[in-house]
Amino acid sequence: MTSDNLQINTYYDKKALLARIMNNHELLNTLLKVFIEDMPIILNKLKQAFSESNFEQVVAEAHNLKGASYNLTAHQIGHLAKEVEENGKQRNLEKIEVLLPKLDKQLELTVDYFKCILANS
Repeated sequence: MTSDNLQINTYYDKKALLARIMNNHELLNTLLKVFIEDMPIILNKLKQAFSESNFEQVVAEAHNLKGASYNLTAHQIGHLAKEVEENGKQRNLEKIEVLLPKLDKQLELTVDYFKCILANS
């Protein structure tokens, strides 16, 4: 899937995640809280690295974001982060510049969604 096929309304696969964590809702809430706290920090580091044309750091931060997102079944963010990581390896500033706003928006929507889940749990 490419970022051009991004579906904004799909945040994560709750059923798959719950199966992975043996239906532990307390752990789910903890994972969502950690994601809400940590992912915006990683995204800011990624943006900073991009602004400095630090491709090594772009790749590292995109990789961190990708891994954390896939682990939480937040596949849309994972796919975008993977594209950023791949383009960082290719030193493609123009493509990264297009991807970052999409990644930023998807992360914002997902974090807001996770906050609503936590508020209602």
